[in-house]
Amino acid sequence: MDLVAFITPTMNRPDTHEALYATFCSQSLPHKTLHVYDESSEPSPFFSRCQDPRVDYVHAPMQEKREVTRIGAARNVLCERARSAGAVYLVAMDDDDAYGPQHGEHLVAKIGDADVAKLAVFRLMVTKGEAAGTLWLWDVRQMGGQHWGLRGAESPRKTD
Repeated sequence: MDLVAFITPTMNRPDTHEALYATFCSQSLPHKTLHVYDESSEPSPFFSRCQDPRVDYVHAPMQEKREVTRIGAARNVLCERARSAGAVYLVAMDDDDAYGPQHGEHLVAKIGDADVAKLAVFRLMVTKGEAAGTLWLWDVRQMGGQHWGLRGAESPRKTD
Protein backbone atom coordinates (compact mmCIF):
# COMPACT_ATOMS: atom_id res chain seq x y z
CA MET A 1 0.00 0.00 0.00
CA ASP A 2 1.25 3.47 -0.87
CA LEU A 3 2.07 6.03 1.81
CA VAL A 4 -0.48 8.84 2.15
CA ALA A 5 0.65 12.10 3.76
CA PHE A 6 -1.84 14.43 5.39
CA ILE A 7 -0.48 17.98 5.32
CA THR A 8 -1.56 20.84 7.57
CA PRO A 9 -0.19 24.37 7.79
CA THR A 10 -1.12 26.06 11.07
CA MET A 11 -0.58 29.30 12.93
CA ASN A 12 -1.83 30.43 16.34
CA ARG A 13 -4.31 27.57 16.70
CA PRO A 14 -2.84 25.28 19.36
CA ASP A 15 -6.35 24.57 20.64
CA THR A 16 -7.11 22.66 17.40
CA HIS A 17 -4.04 20.41 17.38
CA GLU A 18 -5.31 17.57 19.54
CA ALA A 19 -8.48 17.28 17.43
CA LEU A 20 -6.38 17.44 14.24
CA TYR A 21 -4.28 14.54 15.51
CA ALA A 22 -7.39 12.57 16.49
CA THR A 23 -8.81 13.11 12.98
CA PHE A 24 -5.54 11.91 11.47
CA CYS A 25 -5.50 8.82 13.69
CA SER A 26 -9.09 8.00 12.74
CA GLN A 27 -8.30 7.89 9.02
CA SER A 28 -8.91 4.40 7.65
CA LEU A 29 -5.72 4.30 5.59
CA PRO A 30 -3.11 1.98 7.13
CA HIS A 31 0.01 3.73 5.76
CA LYS A 32 -0.18 7.41 6.61
CA THR A 33 1.81 10.30 7.98
CA LEU A 34 0.85 13.72 9.29
CA HIS A 35 3.01 16.72 8.39
CA VAL A 36 2.35 19.93 10.32
CA TYR A 37 4.08 23.25 9.56
CA ASP A 38 3.49 25.65 12.47
CA GLU A 39 4.33 29.33 12.05
CA SER A 40 3.14 30.34 15.54
CA SER A 41 5.48 32.31 17.78
CA GLU A 42 5.41 29.47 20.34
CA PRO A 43 5.55 25.74 19.55
CA SER A 44 2.41 23.68 19.88
CA PRO A 45 2.16 22.19 23.38
CA PHE A 46 0.34 19.16 21.94
CA PHE A 47 2.68 18.40 19.02
CA SER A 48 5.77 19.18 21.10
CA ARG A 49 4.77 16.26 23.37
CA CYS A 50 3.55 13.97 20.58
CA GLN A 51 5.70 10.85 20.33
CA ASP A 52 3.98 9.34 17.28
CA PRO A 53 6.68 8.53 14.67
CA ARG A 54 4.10 9.11 11.92
CA VAL A 55 3.96 12.82 12.82
CA ASP A 56 6.40 15.29 11.29
CA TYR A 57 5.96 18.54 13.23
CA VAL A 58 7.94 21.61 12.19
CA HIS A 59 7.83 24.77 14.27
CA ALA A 60 9.06 27.68 12.13
CA PRO A 61 7.99 30.95 13.81
CA MET A 62 7.29 33.77 11.42
CA GLN A 63 9.75 36.60 11.62
CA GLU A 64 7.53 39.16 9.92
CA LYS A 65 3.86 39.58 9.19
CA ARG A 66 2.58 37.44 6.37
CA GLU A 67 -0.41 37.76 4.12
CA VAL A 68 -3.01 35.02 4.03
CA THR A 69 -1.94 33.99 0.53
CA ARG A 70 1.40 32.71 1.89
CA ILE A 71 -0.39 29.66 3.24
CA GLY A 72 0.38 28.18 -0.17
CA ALA A 73 4.10 28.53 0.56
CA ALA A 74 3.64 26.60 3.82
CA ARG A 75 1.75 23.89 1.91
CA ASN A 76 4.61 23.71 -0.59
CA VAL A 77 7.10 23.10 2.25
CA LEU A 78 4.81 20.36 3.57
CA CYS A 79 4.53 18.77 0.11
CA GLU A 80 8.32 18.67 -0.22
CA ARG A 81 8.75 17.14 3.25
CA ALA A 82 6.05 14.54 2.61
CA ARG A 83 7.46 13.58 -0.79
CA SER A 84 10.98 13.26 0.63
CA ALA A 85 9.54 10.93 3.31
CA GLY A 86 8.17 8.67 0.56
CA ALA A 87 4.56 9.82 0.29
CA VAL A 88 2.84 8.87 -2.94
CA TYR A 89 -0.38 10.77 -2.17
CA LEU A 90 -0.88 14.09 -0.40
CA VAL A 91 -4.13 15.02 1.35
CA ALA A 92 -4.60 18.59 2.62
CA MET A 93 -6.33 18.84 6.00
CA ASP A 94 -7.13 22.16 7.64
CA ASP A 95 -6.33 22.43 11.34
CA ASP A 96 -9.80 23.57 12.31
CA ASP A 97 -11.94 21.15 10.28
CA ALA A 98 -13.21 17.66 11.06
CA TYR A 99 -12.97 14.94 8.44
CA GLY A 100 -14.67 11.56 8.41
CA PRO A 101 -12.55 8.43 8.82
CA GLN A 102 -12.71 7.59 5.10
CA HIS A 103 -11.82 11.11 3.88
CA GLY A 104 -8.30 10.25 2.73
CA GLU A 105 -9.28 6.80 1.50
CA HIS A 106 -12.05 8.23 -0.70
CA LEU A 107 -9.76 10.88 -2.20
CA VAL A 108 -7.04 8.34 -2.98
CA ALA A 109 -9.60 5.98 -4.55
CA LYS A 110 -11.06 8.75 -6.73
CA ILE A 111 -7.81 10.22 -8.00
CA GLY A 112 -7.13 7.43 -10.54
CA ASP A 113 -4.57 8.74 -13.02
CA ALA A 114 -5.39 12.40 -12.32
CA ASP A 115 -2.91 14.72 -10.63
CA VAL A 116 -5.39 16.28 -8.19
CA ALA A 117 -8.63 15.28 -6.47
CA LYS A 118 -10.61 17.85 -4.49
CA LEU A 119 -13.94 17.69 -2.76
CA ALA A 120 -16.67 19.53 -4.64
CA VAL A 121 -19.51 18.70 -2.26
CA PHE A 122 -19.22 18.41 1.51
CA ARG A 123 -21.10 19.12 4.71
CA LEU A 124 -20.08 22.04 6.90
CA MET A 125 -21.00 22.20 10.59
CA VAL A 126 -20.63 25.60 12.23
CA THR A 127 -19.35 25.19 15.78
CA LYS A 128 -18.94 28.77 17.00
CA GLY A 129 -20.84 32.05 16.92
CA GLU A 130 -24.52 32.73 16.37
CA ALA A 131 -24.81 30.01 13.71
CA ALA A 132 -23.32 27.30 15.96
CA GLY A 133 -25.02 23.97 15.38
CA THR A 134 -26.11 24.71 11.83
CA LEU A 135 -25.24 22.21 9.10
CA TRP A 136 -24.69 23.33 5.51
CA LEU A 137 -24.41 21.39 2.27
CA TRP A 138 -21.49 23.09 0.53
CA ASP A 139 -21.56 22.38 -3.22
CA VAL A 140 -18.91 24.38 -5.06
CA ARG A 141 -20.19 23.12 -8.41
CA GLN A 142 -23.42 25.06 -7.82
CA MET A 143 -21.85 28.09 -6.14
CA GLY A 144 -19.28 29.21 -8.73
CA GLY A 145 -16.31 31.37 -7.74
CA GLN A 146 -13.48 30.37 -5.47
CA HIS A 147 -14.18 31.78 -2.01
CA TRP A 148 -17.37 31.66 0.01
CA GLY A 149 -18.07 32.56 3.61
CA LEU A 150 -20.70 32.22 6.28
CA ARG A 151 -21.88 35.03 8.52
CA GLY A 152 -24.29 34.11 11.25
CA ALA A 153 -27.18 32.02 9.99
CA GLU A 154 -27.20 33.64 6.53
CA SER A 155 -26.75 31.56 3.40
CA PRO A 156 -23.16 31.24 2.16
CA ARG A 157 -22.01 34.34 0.28
CA LYS A 158 -19.27 34.94 -2.26
CA THR A 159 -16.18 36.65 -0.78
CA ASP A 160 -13.83 36.92 -3.77
